[in-house]
Amino acid sequence: MTINVASTPTPASPNEPTAVVQTVSQGEQIAAAGIGLITAGPLGAAASWACLKGVQGKWTPWLLVGIFAAPVLSVTQFFALSLLGVGLQSVDNAVQGDRSSYVRPRPIRTGPTTAELLLETERLLAESKEN
Repeated sequence: MTINVASTPTPASPNEPTAVVQTVSQGEQIAAAGIGLITAGPLGAAASWACLKGVQGKWTPWLLVGIFAAPVLSVTQFFALSLLGVGLQSVDNAVQGDRSSYVRPRPIRTGPTTAELLLETERLLAESKEN
């Protein structure tokens, strides 16, 4: 690969500041999102990825932001899922009625009960003694 020196921008003078823009590689973005997912769930993955892009790939500020953001995001998601669960339970109760008034159906009998068998045995014994 050759670099055309004429097209490479150079500062006008040695004292002129040069802006250095650092880009974040795809691997770094995936690593940041993975760490965010593990530490703070789905919102943590998105926030971690956006933060790394915002700090232009500098890991120290990203880590400092993450230390404070991860617990907040985790608690927020926990309460959001709890409220979602309560809401779904309320909808379920409204559709099916109050569960406290639910009466369990009796099982279907498929044969004689023990008491009926004992009565029949006593009847047969009484008949056999008469004969």
